[in-house]
Amino acid sequence: MGAFGRIFAPITQWWRQASAPQRAAVGLFLVLSVALLIGVGVLASRPSYAVLYSNLQTEDAGEIVAALKDLKVPYRLAHGGSAVEVPKEQVHELRLQLAGDGLPHGGSVGFEIFDKSQMGLSEFTEKLNYQRALQGELARTIAELEPVEYARVHVVLPQDRLYTSEQQPVTTSVVLSLRSGAQVSSQQIRSIVHLVSSSVEGLKPENVTVVDTAGQLLSSQVDLAGGPGSPMLAASQLTLQREFEAEMARGLESMLEEVLGQGSAVVRVSAKLNFDQQETEEETFEPAAGPEEASHGVLTEHEEVQETYSGGKPSAASGIPGIASNTGSAPAAPRPAAGADTYQRTETKTAYRVSRRINRTTVQPGQVERMSVAVFVDGEPTADQIEQIQKTVTVAAGLDLSQGDQVVVQGAKFSAAPNPDAKEARQAATRRTLITVGKDVGAVLLLVIFLVFARSAFKMKPASGPEAAPAEALPQARAVAAYSAAAAGDAPAAPGGAAPAPASSPLAELSQAESEGLARSIRAWVNESKVEAES
Repeated sequence: MGAFGRIFAPITQWWRQASAPQRAAVGLFLVLSVALLIGVGVLASRPSYAVLYSNLQTEDAGEIVAALKDLKVPYRLAHGGSAVEVPKEQVHELRLQLAGDGLPHGGSVGFEIFDKSQMGLSEFTEKLNYQRALQGELARTIAELEPVEYARVHVVLPQDRLYTSEQQPVTTSVVLSLRSGAQVSSQQIRSIVHLVSSSVEGLKPENVTVVDTAGQLLSSQVDLAGGPGSPMLAASQLTLQREFEAEMARGLESMLEEVLGQGSAVVRVSAKLNFDQQETEEETFEPAAGPEEASHGVLTEHEEVQETYSGGKPSAASGIPGIASNTGSAPAAPRPAAGADTYQRTETKTAYRVSRRINRTTVQPGQVERMSVAVFVDGEPTADQIEQIQKTVTVAAGLDLSQGDQVVVQGAKFSAAPNPDAKEARQAATRRTLITVGKDVGAVLLLVIFLVFARSAFKMKPASGPEAAPAEALPQARAVAAYSAAAAGDAPAAPGGAAPAPASSPLAELSQAESEGLARSIRAWVNESKVEAES
C-alpha cells in the first residue's frame, strides 16, 4: 500500500462504518468550507475602492469619468454620481495626473480658458472671457473654505465712461452653498468680502454682496469698516479679554496644582482691559543759556544792511528840459555846493527763538487696568497657608493691590461627583473593551465548537445492535478491541490468578494484506489516543 493509501485508509474505513447522519454532517461541513473559501477568494481578488473626488459638479464628474476611461482605470460612482471611487492603491497617482490636466474645474472655468489662443476674437469676447475666468477663480478659492461646499461669483464690470462722475461702480455677488450642519462665521464672511474686493480692480468692500442658498443676506450681518464703536471691534476686544483671563487662570492653576496636588485648586481671573488708544504730545520751553540771551532768547538770525550815497557828476545840460536847455542857449544852472547830496542808511535785523522740546507718546490699546483673582483650595487651609497663597498669586499674576487689584483665597471641600465628560469617556472605554473581549471570546468559542464537531464527526464509535453493524465488520471490530487492550497492557486476569487463555484471533480470518493494514491503522489510533490523554 502506497503512502497515499496509508494516509486515506483511516478516513475511508471511517466513512464505511459511519452512519447516515454522520456522513450528512461531514458532507455539509465540506460544502460550507468550500463555499467559504470561494467567497474569500472572490472578495480578495476584487480591488479595494477609495474615494477619488467627492461633492463633484455634473460637468466635473463627466470629465473625470471620461479621463478614467481613457486611462483604462476601473471606477464606480457613489452618492448619486457626485463621488467617483477608484482602486485604493491608485488614488494619489490619479489625483496628481488629473490635476495636471486641470481637473476638477470646480464647476466653473478659470484662467485655463486662455491656455489655447484663439485668433479673431473681438474686444468684447476677450473682456467676457476675462470676466468668466475671474469669476471661476474666485469661486474655486472661496470653495476651499471649510464650511463652504460650493460657491458662485458674479462680477459686474461696467463700461468705461468719459467723465468720472458718470462712471458706474464695480459690484460683485457671492452665493455660498454650505455643507450639511456647517455655519459660516462673521470673520469668514469678512474674509470673503475682502478677498473678492482685493481681487477685482476698482471694487470696494461695501459693493460686495454675500448670500447663501437659503436666501440669507450674510454680508449685512457684519461690519466691514471695523472702526471705533463697530460690532466687529467690540467682539474682537471681548475675545481678547476672555483669552487673557483664561490664559492667566491656567497658569496660576497649574502652578498651585504642582504644590497642592492635581485637582486641588480652582482659579478664576477677571480682568479689565483698556482698549483706548492714547497719543500724548508734550512741548517744553527751556531758558536760554547765555546772559544776553536770557532776556531775548536764542539768537538764530542776524542781518545788517548799510546804504551810503555821496553826490553825483554834473550833467551837460541842466535846468528845465526844453529847447533852450537842449540847445545850450539857456543860461547854465548854478552848481550845487559840495556835500549837499550825501546820504547814508543802516538797517539791522535780529531774530531770537526760545528753545523747546517736544515728546510724543502713544499708548497702545489692551493695557490691563484692574484684575481680580479668586482661588478655591480643596480642604481647610490654615491662615498661614492662605497668606502664602495670596502672596504667591499676587507676585505670579503681577497684581498691584494699591491700584485696586484683588486676590481672594478660600478653602472649600471639593465635590466628589465625577466629571460628566470623564464619566462618558470611561463608559466609552469600557464599551470598547467589552466589544473587544466579546469578539475574542466569540472567536475562541467558535473555534472550540468547530474542534468538538470535527472530533465527534471523525471519532469512531462501535455500532450497537445487530442491525447497525454488518456481520462482516464484527470480526474486525473484535480484533480492534483485542489489539487495543493488548497494547494498553490492561487485559483482565483470568480467574484464580492464572494467565488469561489466548483467545482465538479473528485476524486469522482476514487476508494477510488486510491484517497488515488493519494493524497499522490500530497502532496509529492508539498512539493518537495516548497523545490526547497526555495533553
